[in-house]
Amino acid sequence: MPPDRDGDPDPSRPSGALDVQLVWAAPDPGHVHHPLLSAEERTRCARFLRVADRARHATGRVVLKQAAAARLGVSSTRIQVRVESSGRPRIAVDGTSRPPYCSISHAGDVVLVGLAGRPCGVDVEEIAELGPVVDSELVFSPAELAELRGLDAASRIGLAARWWTLKEAALKASGQGLAIAPHTVDVRTPPIRLPLVSGPLQVSVTEVPAPAGYRAGVAIASG
Repeated sequence: MPPDRDGDPDPSRPSGALDVQLVWAAPDPGHVHHPLLSAEERTRCARFLRVADRARHATGRVVLKQAAAARLGVSSTRIQVRVESSGRPRIAVDGTSRPPYCSISHAGDVVLVGLAGRPCGVDVEEIAELGPVVDSELVFSPAELAELRGLDAASRIGLAARWWTLKEAALKASGQGLAIAPHTVDVRTPPIRLPLVSGPLQVSVTEVPAPAGYRAGVAIASG
């Protein structure tokens, strides 16, 4: 499923100024039984109660493995997806973790996979589902909330969706996820600096074209 906001027909391409390869797809219920899924991945799929959730999870894993295999020039059967303790996925070839770094996101009828030479994050959200986020003090800082509340309803949810996808992408790129409070991350003036135990991490973020009704953001750790 390529983005249609800018008419781009290519489902796999760099994300604008950031060197992140993006692959878009539609959730495929048939991927729940795809031979590229490991026994553990099949078990996790089975835990989801809704068919749509199983399809999104399975499709993300299958598309990631296929994209990583194509990028590395190896058979997709040699690719595994390991999950770090923080929840961040990592590519492995024949059991050994190695670049590219990767990220997966899905919402509604959209799956988005990102691959890059440095830690990266991607996030896609269905705008219509983000109503509860707009006024959340857990997501936005007081300054951000003040800016959002000064807008009309349509502009407010559009900007909130943009900021939220960028925050999510940045937190994924950090490898810490929601262990870093979203309201402490200001994406209004990128690049941004995230507080890690090992020291501050600078992350570049950008919005990327997404299918109608969705917003998407990409982040990559700076050099």
